[in-house]
Amino acid sequence: MRHKQSLTTAFIVAVIRMAWAEPSNTLDAEGLSIGEKEWPPVTNGLVFIDGKYIPPPFVVSRREGEIFLNGLHLDWVMQWPPKQEYQTPIPKTEPIMPASITEKTTKYDQDYIKYMSDKQAYLFAKYGQEKGMDMLVETYKKLPIVADAARDPDSKRSICVKWKSGKLSHIDHIAPARKKDNLTRGQAEQFIDRMTEIYVRGLGDNNYFLFGATGGQRGTKDAFGRTLAPLADAMRVAKDEAEFLLIMKTNQPPGGISEKGLRQFYKHKDDLPKWEPRIRDFAGR
Repeated sequence: MRHKQSLTTAFIVAVIRMAWAEPSNTLDAEGLSIGEKEWPPVTNGLVFIDGKYIPPPFVVSRREGEIFLNGLHLDWVMQWPPKQEYQTPIPKTEPIMPASITEKTTKYDQDYIKYMSDKQAYLFAKYGQEKGMDMLVETYKKLPIVADAARDPDSKRSICVKWKSGKLSHIDHIAPARKKDNLTRGQAEQFIDRMTEIYVRGLGDNNYFLFGATGGQRGTKDAFGRTLAPLADAMRVAKDEAEFLLIMKTNQPPGGISEKGLRQFYKHKDDLPKWEPRIRDFAGR
């Protein structure tokens, strides 16, 4: 099986530039932003984030596609507004190979990456992808670090590059087609709000939620005795964290909680008096 280089030099540069690019207001200008929304406070239910007890009242809100509880991040429903596709800026004139690219240059050097990125953008814009790919092959052949180059016979998106080091790379220069998100603003808002309201209704029905390192679990009030009561019992009797973990190892709640999650609970054991009475009422213990 051949080795496939999944990112082109152009894509590497795109990633670097996106990381440093300033946010664009284009999406807001197009009216895709759904802004923020807050639901009325809820006093029922129990919430733990990374083992820390969050006391009521609970205010569930969302900002675009992100869900919050009392200002703390709970969940992502979806990326909204959708991210814009990044377009590499097209040079006004055909890029010339910089003198800094020599036989000692590596394919990870910034001058090499920028040169190939700019060259591809220019050639594709002026000649189209098909002819641009042929011209990129010739560009590779002129590089002092390349022994030979040719179109990849197995992929119209790739170029086979044989480096002077003897290694061979199959480099993608055309990104695979991506299915565009066809959701309208109204559809996205309706879907995100519906998913957010799952938490609102769950809390209203006295459900409990464990977020973060504690596993992302949800349970009804009938399950308090099976899941939360064992935690409370173990925290009360254990003399230290090691003993707590040992007890819970043989007394795992349904669905289980990872050792990392259990450690987080024990870290916040001083919160026990705040929430144990509530679970005892529901558990009947």
